[in-house]
Amino acid sequence: VANGQGGSIKKILRIKNGWSEYDHSNPMYSDIKFNVLVENEFHQQIIAEIQILLKTMKQFKIKSHKFYSILRQKEYFENLKAISLIQNDTGKKLLIAASRRNHREIVAFLALQNIKNATDLSKI
Repeated sequence: VANGQGGSIKKILRIKNGWSEYDHSNPMYSDIKFNVLVENEFHQQIIAEIQILLKTMKQFKIKSHKFYSILRQKEYFENLKAISLIQNDTGKKLLIAASRRNHREIVAFLALQNIKNATDLSKI
């Protein structure tokens, strides 16, 4: 809510009941999530999430958030490494350009790699 302006929920788009999957022999975080369509007075819309959780789950969430952040950072750097490996692989660059049907990128790639024929292309 900005400047005292709020919106109203127009529609519930999705409900996910984490408790329906809860296993008492393997306790873990659970909540109920509502994805809702919110509209303001200017008819601008946004999808929001409302979480309903028990007090013990809220405490668990607060304590485990640091660990979660570390995992997300690790995942980010692993993805960054994978992307840089793809970007540095000339064969994959060509495949990416082809999958995008980007003719200019393909021609620029072929010229940059000095590819003149199918034999040159097969060496990639």
